[in-house]
Amino acid sequence: MKRALRSSTGHNSSETESVAAEFLTRAAENELAQRVRLFLDNSNIPALRHVCVKAEGDAIVLSGAVQSYYEKQMAVQFSSRVAGVLRVVDSIVVRTYVPLPKRRSLNRSHASPAP
Repeated sequence: MKRALRSSTGHNSSETESVAAEFLTRAAENELAQRVRLFLDNSNIPALRHVCVKAEGDAIVLSGAVQSYYEKQMAVQFSSRVAGVLRVVDSIVVRTYVPLPKRRSLNRSHASPAP
């Protein structure tokens, strides 16, 4: 039967190793997300600077809103080019701005006088 060794703090070694592994995993995820963020920030597409980037293991989750499908596609493609990214989860929403039609003026003072 395997016995866990107790450290001087009273925690067994498997707990300590588990916490250390989780810390290293989070640090690696943060570093991966920062590299993707830097890549998007330095792109020639300004809208990509507003995309949210989160790492989950070796996957990158992109979220937020852009104004075109082109911007969305470029965010995914750029993110997939970063070393260490094995999968990109695309949660970006495309919100196209559609201007409202101009309202017709109800002011009749500009109408030409009747003959």
